[in-house]
Amino acid sequence: MKKKIIYVGITTLTFLSIILLDTLALDNVFDENAKTSDITELLSKELHYKEINTISANGFMVSEDIYGDSHLITINKSILKSITKKEAVKIQELFNKDLNHFKEADFIELTFNGINSENKKIVFKRGEITNF
Repeated sequence: MKKKIIYVGITTLTFLSIILLDTLALDNVFDENAKTSDITELLSKELHYKEINTISANGFMVSEDIYGDSHLITINKSILKSITKKEAVKIQELFNKDLNHFKEADFIELTFNGINSENKKIVFKRGEITNF
């Protein structure tokens, strides 16, 4: 019985290690993650958002229940008065069209400073809008 428990434990650890190795290391090596610089370039050129601050990470984000690549983007100047689903869909369509590996990006959060509305964020997980 002890041998079975040990085999199951080793198999589980091996499986988890392979998943983590793929997500956290190999995706970066083989350039299969969205790039924060590409995201900011699209937002700046196509939507005329200005003063964009970024943080990108590859790892665990326990608060959002994800692991992998994360892109936290703060937009300090935009012409938006509020964040609507229509605006989120517009950005999603732009990313789908012009952002490499958008659907593989585990987490993209756009925070809009200077917006006078309750919702100041648009969150994408693997290409899907998750906060509307």
